[in-house]
Amino acid sequence: MKIIEAIGNIISPLIIIAFAVILIFFFAIDIKVKALEAEMKKDRSRSKNRPRLSKDKKSVEDSHDGTNLDKNLDYLETFTQIRVNYDVLEQLIPIFPLMGILGTVAGLIPMLGNPEMMKEAMAVSMYTTFFGLIAAIVLKAIDALAVGKHVNKMAVSFEMFDQSYQIAKDQAMLENDKE
Repeated sequence: MKIIEAIGNIISPLIIIAFAVILIFFFAIDIKVKALEAEMKKDRSRSKNRPRLSKDKKSVEDSHDGTNLDKNLDYLETFTQIRVNYDVLEQLIPIFPLMGILGTVAGLIPMLGNPEMMKEAMAVSMYTTFFGLIAAIVLKAIDALAVGKHVNKMAVSFEMFDQSYQIAKDQAMLENDKE
């Protein structure tokens, strides 16, 4: 029984620590996404960053010197790394209510053998449930209102670039077929 009580008493601090760590990582991802977005915006303001058919109509070019396509691939690689980390953190959010339920069960089990412990067992149970739910709600709200919004905006931006590139590539193939 002592082990189960210890588990119940450890769950709440564990939830709080995990919440703080994930919150810090969420803000770090948000900062990285905003920095990448600002860098891309600065590059795109210098040139028309849309892929298009070359002058000879045989290939796709992105700019006069061809560097923007390479930069976009670098940006995409950076964004992919950010997205992987974001997806992992996003998948951790549902663990908090489960940890709360685990704490509830661990807090209530000792009560079964000793009814005098009901007050203490209920307190541990309610605290762990409360901390698990609050952590999940706050993290999901931050994800939906800030981090997720920026990550999804970047994903759409890369998707639009990819579509533009594909259209220009298809036009080049059609022009080559005409010859």
